[in-house]
Amino acid sequence: MSDYILQLLNSNLIMAFCTLFSGFGGALAGSLVTAKSLRREEHKRLVAEYNAEFVSAYSTMPYASGTIEGLQKLIAAIEKLRLFCPPETEQHFNMLFNSVLKEEIDIDACRIAYDEIQSAVKKIIRS
Repeated sequence: MSDYILQLLNSNLIMAFCTLFSGFGGALAGSLVTAKSLRREEHKRLVAEYNAEFVSAYSTMPYASGTIEGLQKLIAAIEKLRLFCPPETEQHFNMLFNSVLKEEIDIDACRIAYDEIQSAVKKIIRS
């Protein structure tokens, strides 16, 4: 009889440990998935915020070329957005950055760079 009780206690003890470990494992996996999802959503929010700042500064670019403040806002917006965009857009940011610093702004180059940057931002936000 005592062997039966010991065997019953051992099986229940093992079952309790298995349940405990699976509970901890599930909680850990859930928290990791949640943390990753929150980071991704925060990244998208920052991209959207910096893109809005970039579009605002870009839209005043022809008028801002004569003022230092307008150029500073545009350059700051370019650099902020550049941090979050994929490496493929680097050349477009450089093209836009260099066009802005010139006396004569190349509108066609700026338009192409702007379109490519907006395409990359849309991909980031939609993914």
